[in-house]
Amino acid sequence: MTTQELQRHFDKEILFLPGACQDLPFTRIELLDDQKLLLPHVLYLGSYKKFSQLCSDWKIEPAVSLLIADVQDRQIPASACTFPECIMVSPLSLESLFNRIHVIESQQPPSLTDIWEQIMTRRLLSAEDIRDALLPANDNPTVYLQQLLLRPEGGSPGIQLSQVQELFPDGIIIPYQKGIIILRLHTNQLFRFPLPDALETWLIDHKCILCVGNATRDFSMIRTNALLLFQTCRLGRILRQPNQRILLLGDYQLMIMIDNCVKEFIRQHGHFDICYLAHPALIHIIRYDRCHQSNLQEVLYRYLSSGGNVKLTAEMLYMHHNTVLNKLKKIHELLDLDLTDSLLRQHLLLSCQLLEYQEKILKQPLNWEKKYD
Repeated sequence: MTTQELQRHFDKEILFLPGACQDLPFTRIELLDDQKLLLPHVLYLGSYKKFSQLCSDWKIEPAVSLLIADVQDRQIPASACTFPECIMVSPLSLESLFNRIHVIESQQPPSLTDIWEQIMTRRLLSAEDIRDALLPANDNPTVYLQQLLLRPEGGSPGIQLSQVQELFPDGIIIPYQKGIIILRLHTNQLFRFPLPDALETWLIDHKCILCVGNATRDFSMIRTNALLLFQTCRLGRILRQPNQRILLLGDYQLMIMIDNCVKEFIRQHGHFDICYLAHPALIHIIRYDRCHQSNLQEVLYRYLSSGGNVKLTAEMLYMHHNTVLNKLKKIHELLDLDLTDSLLRQHLLLSCQLLEYQEKILKQPLNWEKKYD
């Protein structure tokens, strides 16, 4: 339900304060009870006395709604007060408001947030049930559903659902936890779906990142795709390039596989020393780098990730072409391995990514003095 829908049910018995956002969704109701932090997408219901006691000390996140009972006019003293995005007042008593709102809620169909919560907690499992709940009016049997996850970062000015709906006018917008799920429907399967113009500028202005998932026809796999997006968000916040705002699931799938592999390795072995999964040749290179203050590991990583393209490696590292060739020659001398072997290159590249995970995600630098080989 939204605050605007609630106000319509009460007619003139609930009024918005001037300047309040009049169309904020809320997923549950809580009574004001000495909270120090007001959470998003919650309608807080309290008396004027309780409001006066709390308003100078609490911390308010975006998309918070507040309804104050027992107020005879719309004037609320603002001195030393921090206001939520939406604040409403009513002359009705707290008990009357609380009871009537719950009667209204019991008559409402489940919200999109409720439906999404049922999907994520496996209370909606079958493809047919999920499809009927999310798309009751859609009868296209071959629709592809793509998920996007919009997450604010620290210092975000807050996101209003109406703004997101303007960016994705045909999307299904669902507030969930501390982010927003965006569902987009496509009639064809594409591997790079178009995104709105000026999206990156919007993300910068609102201090948000957007994780873009793949599309599927199998609605029973929506939860799996969502969990992969959450994993992309967690890893991408650490591994992304500076100022990168759009994270594609496809760019992080290999790191997600490493993430799952490492969790199982730690569970089985009881320690975080995942270097035992890496090729020993890479450990040898790292030891050389530590002793000689060189960067052969980084050169090898970029060389392998660029498919063995020396020119592209030089551009990525801001090095001269000949400098890269000299460093690759040194790598050949140290390893005495055939780097044209495709399986070896794949193993070394995976080992580079594994050690990047260890340093950046686990924050466990390699103990290069330890005997791994």
